[in-house]
Amino acid sequence: MKKGVIFPIPLLLLLNILTCGLFYYYWIYKTTTEIKDFTGKEDINPLIEVLFGFFTCGLYFKYWYYKYGKIVYKEMPTQIGMNNTEDKTVMIVLIDIVIFIALFFNIIFSIIIFALSANYTDDDIDRIFTILRVIPFSLIYIINASSLILQDKLNNIWKKAETI
Repeated sequence: MKKGVIFPIPLLLLLNILTCGLFYYYWIYKTTTEIKDFTGKEDINPLIEVLFGFFTCGLYFKYWYYKYGKIVYKEMPTQIGMNNTEDKTVMIVLIDIVIFIALFFNIIFSIIIFALSANYTDDDIDRIFTILRVIPFSLIYIINASSLILQDKLNNIWKKAETI
C-alpha cells in the first residue's frame, strides 16, 4: 500500500484551465497510477486508461469515473479503516455526462447558427461572436468538476493514510 500525493483542489482547477484541459490527461494517468499502487491491483494499466479516453474523445472517462470511483469510495477507505458509506460515484458520472452533453449540444447549436448566419449577414463580427459563445461551456468542461470531487476524496484518503 503506497500513499498518493495530496493535490490541492485549486491547483488542479488552475492547471486544467491554463493547459486547456491537457493536464486532465496527466491527472487521469497519475490518479490511476496512485490507485494501482495503493490497492496493489496489477490489472490496472494507467496508460491504457488514458489512451482509451483519448481515442474515444473523452467518452471512456465516463466509465473510468464509475470504475475507479467505486474503488476510491468503497475499497480504498476500508484498507485504512475509514468509513466507506459515502459513495459519490454515480453523482460524479452523472455530472460528467451532463456537462459533456451540454457542451456537445452547445457546439452543434453554435455551428448551426454560424452556418445560418452566413446566408443572412455580411457582418463577420456577428458570426465570430456566435462561435465564441462556445468558450464559456468549454471552460466548464475543461474545469471538470468530477475530477475535483474525486481528488478531494483521494486527498482525504491520503491524509488518513499518513496517520497510519
